[in-house]
Amino acid sequence: MILNIQQLIEDKASINHYENEVAITHIKNLKNSIQVTYSQLFTLINNASNHLIKLNIKNKDKIYISSEDSLNFIITFLGAIKVGIIPIPGNPELNIKQKKHIIENSSPKLIISDDEKIYSPTKHIKTKIWKSVLSKNITTSNNFYKPKCNTPAFIIYSSGTTGKPKGIIHTHLSIQNTTYLHEKILKLKPTEKIYTTSKLYFAYALGNNLFAPFLLGLNSIFNDYSINLKITDIIKDYNPSCIFSVPTMYRRILRNKKENYKYLKKVKYFISAGERVPDKLYKEWYESSKTTLLNCYGTTETLAIVIASRPKKEKIGSTGMPI
Repeated sequence: MILNIQQLIEDKASINHYENEVAITHIKNLKNSIQVTYSQLFTLINNASNHLIKLNIKNKDKIYISSEDSLNFIITFLGAIKVGIIPIPGNPELNIKQKKHIIENSSPKLIISDDEKIYSPTKHIKTKIWKSVLSKNITTSNNFYKPKCNTPAFIIYSSGTTGKPKGIIHTHLSIQNTTYLHEKILKLKPTEKIYTTSKLYFAYALGNNLFAPFLLGLNSIFNDYSINLKITDIIKDYNPSCIFSVPTMYRRILRNKKENYKYLKKVKYFISAGERVPDKLYKEWYESSKTTLLNCYGTTETLAIVIASRPKKEKIGSTGMPI
């Protein structure tokens, strides 16, 4: 039997007894953050699914979510999946033409976005209003939608760099593959913290900072997209075991004189994907931090990392070995 991916997340939390551990550390601004336990997260997700049902959104319907607020994005995204509604993460950085193409191509029944320029006859709720809607708690317990082998859990669109953005379907079953890197290679344990610089409307962050950690009982650190944080401040204040980023960001860290490199040594693993780490950057990073960058490779189509360097077996110029 194939489980709804949200049901699997909740079942594993119960079986492994980490319902009361922190699931999300949500950084609201430089001086303010909140923590949400797995038990609290599941309640918030159930509430979001209730509000979607109240709007007459049914299973197999699609919704488009574009939000700078990480926590409300997560609970709406997973609340939809719980009851068989198919969420589509919206990238606010796309141009209007690309956004309109995605809306017309996917035909969502609901758009949650602050983007006034998205024209569509579809029901449109501003994210700030949606946040207010979610503040009203509906406690009715929803049954998990029962998926079949190829039932879509969510759809994510490609960046459109080679033409129009294309919708990529991820099933409930395939999402389970996201855990391999975290569990088998990095050997991360429940309650350990991880942070990803990529936004949740990218597959990289969805796979590595949402689905994989929630399936394993990790503590995922998120921040609202409207605030800029130095990576060493996040390390100093929140102590993540693992950081996921891209070569461009690692290069930016090295060029930022305000970063305090001494804190980089506190992190077990720095994962780099999106493109192969250039040899020059690899050497510069090691000289500055005395830590290595683990080259990895995944795609929007796979969601999971599929090629990875193994800790202490890194080889400069290599992307690693297949998972």
